[in-house]
Amino acid sequence: SIQNYGTRYQTGSGGFETVAFFQALGDFLGIFSLSLFIGASMGCLTALLTKFTRVRDFPLLESALFVLMSYSTFLIAESSDLT
Repeated sequence: SIQNYGTRYQTGSGGFETVAFFQALGDFLGIFSLSLFIGASMGCLTALLTKFTRVRDFPLLESALFVLMSYSTFLIAESSDLT
């Protein structure tokens, strides 16, 4: 890879490309917005689950459910190739 960098640097190619910049910006905004949507929806689901059920009577179950729901958010994002 060092040799490839040297030859590419000498030829003058590999400078700033506008198309690549906007493509990277679009990828970032898409991943960011979908990750935000997944996180917010799972957060709302967790809040509704703990509010409208009697799980608050069982603190250990409530804590375990909170951790599992938080981890499931990561797993959903991971399976969607958003991490």
